[in-house]
Amino acid sequence: LCMMEERGLRIIIADQNVQERESKEKSFLSQGMKVVCSTGDGNKALEEIRKKKPDVVVMDMMLPGIDGIGILEEIQREPMMRKKPIFVIQTLLKRDNLVNEAIEAGADYYMLKPISNAMLIKRILQLVEKRNGESELVSSLHQKTKEKESPEENQGCTNEYTFSGDLEMDITNILLEIGIPAHIK
Repeated sequence: LCMMEERGLRIIIADQNVQERESKEKSFLSQGMKVVCSTGDGNKALEEIRKKKPDVVVMDMMLPGIDGIGILEEIQREPMMRKKPIFVIQTLLKRDNLVNEAIEAGADYYMLKPISNAMLIKRILQLVEKRNGESELVSSLHQKTKEKESPEENQGCTNEYTFSGDLEMDITNILLEIGIPAHIK
């Protein structure tokens, strides 16, 4: 795992919810990714993005100090950042204009909460593949993910959903699983 972490994706998590941050961090680490910063403060997140130059930033739109849009705008103005991180926005806010604003400010993907960590990791790997093309790193991460699946899942015979009874949340999860951004619903 140590060797994998050294060459794994470097991620910053910015979310006010401590439980969500810890849950994401555990999931990323289990996939060989390295969380270089986990914070609930927008100013700290911006400082760490500049300092540590991560591959991916997973952040909520609502952060104290500077919000998600502010972070995106600041990073877009950075002449020194040759390779900008992939920005994945996760939020509970369901305003269409906010989605457009985030994408225009530089977000690579926008997801409505709640979202499973497995789906988040899947989207991150797809975004990395899209940006870099298929690489050895992404291939090895995909292989590691497949090794953890049971034989039935490899045959596509399982239903990974446990329906909650909340129709909107269940539909959002299904749309995300088949690759349709949740804000389209």
